[in-house]
Amino acid sequence: MDTQNTPIHITLWHKDFWAVITVNLLLSTSVTLLFPAFPSLMASAFSFGCLDTGVAFMLFAVGLFLPGIFCSYLVQKYRRNMVCQMSMLLLVLSTVFLWLVTTGRITVPTSALFIYRLFSGSMFGLAQMVLSSTLVIDTTESFKRTEANHAAEWFRRFSIALGPGLALYISKIMDYADVLFVSMGLGLLSMIVLSTIHFPFKSPEDTCRILSLDRFFMPKSYWLTLNLFLSTFSFGLILSTCNTWITYCFIGLGFLTAILTENMIFANASIKSEAVTGLVLAGASVLILLTRHGDATTYIAPFIMGLGYGALGSRFLLFFVKLSMHCQRGTSQSTFFLAWESGLIVGLGLGLMLIDGNDNLPYIIALSLIVVSLLLYILVAHPWYMKHKNR
Repeated sequence: MDTQNTPIHITLWHKDFWAVITVNLLLSTSVTLLFPAFPSLMASAFSFGCLDTGVAFMLFAVGLFLPGIFCSYLVQKYRRNMVCQMSMLLLVLSTVFLWLVTTGRITVPTSALFIYRLFSGSMFGLAQMVLSSTLVIDTTESFKRTEANHAAEWFRRFSIALGPGLALYISKIMDYADVLFVSMGLGLLSMIVLSTIHFPFKSPEDTCRILSLDRFFMPKSYWLTLNLFLSTFSFGLILSTCNTWITYCFIGLGFLTAILTENMIFANASIKSEAVTGLVLAGASVLILLTRHGDATTYIAPFIMGLGYGALGSRFLLFFVKLSMHCQRGTSQSTFFLAWESGLIVGLGLGLMLIDGNDNLPYIIALSLIVVSLLLYILVAHPWYMKHKNR
């Protein structure tokens, strides 16, 4: 019989925690696989131009926010793991719909594709908010939760390199339509892995409200949220120009190096240094892309890019945790996810709109956003954070 008592885990890296962060990686990769596949599928099946494709991408970012205000009610009214699994299932079914449409098995109006993007964004957003704000925390003891949030976010961040890289590799030997099958398979696998974890039943609060910002968005974090959004906006713009799987391999290598630098270089550095260094490295990668060609743009720039944005993401995640009040840890994680993911996807969408224009324009806009983000962080966000942090 389920009780309110949760299992006690002395160490962080126990079986259930491994399972839940694996779910995070699988689910995120099932979505990022479609980053390079979706534009090609839309162009071949519907003759979508750059504008339509970019709008469709941005609608996914809008969808991320739609279920958020109901998130707290859903995870209290129903079993939280079941809410996550149901949203995963609906996300997989939305990919099945995309496969049916792009292979000509069913015919739908163009507007249905935009609705599909909103819906799939909503289901991914709900699944990720429940994972980050609730399930990761439920599998971790209180004194390990910051470390758990950090690890879970790194697993999701690696999907940015793994998903598109895998999709581009598959497209070389098969077809973009086959990428959809891989996406469905990863989504279903994430559901299976999640079903192996036992989450004890928790009674809903007496004042369970249908509409709530709990586990959704932390208004207090507005400067950090804006700063992170602008930063990942620039990341998305750069990613929209990456079209080889080897490029994403080096972005992933940069991410891995960022993990090492956290413990070897920034462990005893000033709080400001990691975010500033991350933005400077991101800017350096864009300058290389603007001024160099060949190996520099294939290997060096993506590596520096992954290193910079990896360092930036880790530091901002900790900022959101330390800014939160008591019992707001889950809300801080959802806010971080929404700022990071929406900026990334809006950047990808804008980049796709600009792809037929000046080849350097996405880089110029990205570099401008990085400069604005750096100034905003140094002059406004960091001083404001130091004044308002709670931990």
